Amino acid sequence: MPASALIIDDHPLYRDALSQLLGAMLGESSVKCASCGEEALKLASQMPDLRLVLMDFNLPGISGTEAIEVLLSRFPYVDVVAVSASEDRLDATSALRAGAKLFISKAVDTDVMAEAIRRTIAGDHPTQQQWITPTGAGVLEADESSPLTPRQPVRLRPATGRSGRPAGQEAAPYGWPAARSGGHARGGDRR
Repeated sequence: MPASALIIDDHPLYRDALSQLLGAMLGESSVKCASCGEEALKLASQMPDLRLVLMDFNLPGISGTEAIEVLLSRFPYVDVVAVSASEDRLDATSALRAGAKLFISKAVDTDVMAEAIRRTIAGDHPTQQQWITPTGAGVLEADESSPLTPRQPVRLRPATGRSGRPAGQEAAPYGWPAARSGGHARGGDRR
């Protein structure tokens, strides 16, 4: 039976790039795309030969961990590969604990991504769960003794502001230092 693949990514450019990559491997008619988890579940139910799901781990709405768990509960024969711009070990560990075969950084070369996908489609699964980054593949131990549930690491991340800096440490516009209380931003108290 021919294999088909489902790509779930909310970023159109990256979704299209993955679609072209998988289309070259499986044939364009074997690849479907979704921009969110809900759409993906509808499409997956219409794909009897679904073999591979490549999904962005940080989708809007449903968390990556929850999406992997739901996909695998409904389609247990499918291999899920999480792709993400995140280089956070907590994200990688959460995805792998939820059942993803691989956690691949979106920053890897196309050749690295293609080889990981080829091996997954061929059923050549690593003996240990892998986190593939631009610096190479790392093995993450699935630590079953962890006191955290798969969702808790997401909730325990420090809050960040719009700039990605810790909350309360936002830069002023244009990179200027933030004004300090007790004086004017132009040079202090005028007497």
